[in-house]
Amino acid sequence: RIAQWMSQSPGATAYIGSIGKDEFGSTLKKACEGAGVKPYYYETDEKPTGVCAVVIVDKERSLCTKLEAANEYKHTHTVSEEIQQVINKAQIYYSASFFLTLPDGPESALAVAKHAAENDKIYCMNLSAEFLIDYFGEQISKLLPYSDFVFGNESEAALFGKKRGWEGDLTEIALKLSALPKESGSRPRVVVFSQGAEATIVAVNG
Repeated sequence: RIAQWMSQSPGATAYIGSIGKDEFGSTLKKACEGAGVKPYYYETDEKPTGVCAVVIVDKERSLCTKLEAANEYKHTHTVSEEIQQVINKAQIYYSASFFLTLPDGPESALAVAKHAAENDKIYCMNLSAEFLIDYFGEQISKLLPYSDFVFGNESEAALFGKKRGWEGDLTEIALKLSALPKESGSRPRVVVFSQGAEATIVAVNG
């Protein structure tokens, strides 16, 4: 929605994911359409649409998610003619690392990332959560060579550096991450680490 708002061009963005054939699924499609985003959901009747409960206390937030249909996404949807047309038309791709937890997620993410590298397009990845770095580090590592932009917050950055055995503060971690090998040599990698109310760290190509 933010990318769509920034573009100021109706229908400039599309969203791909998985929903159930139910009321919540319809709500998500309407929300996308209402924001000017074109939804291209994989729809399943085997599971209901996923839901997320949010608990907010003062300035702290906690999320509890029930994935359901979100976990049922199929790579066959990615390679379908309709979705391939969407992928071929796009110039910038953004994916949260949550997608890598799905059975077919890594295969689909890598296919899109390789397409971006081979066609001089931009692929962006968000580290998204500490547990993903802990338990899905291998999948993240396979996507990194194709990632032109990598986003994360301070805790994700610190854990990423720890997993790699890197010394130094978050600035050093950002620099080292930005300098890792890339498949596409047409542009340097940009790493962006947010730090809440503190200054955001941006590193470019080491």
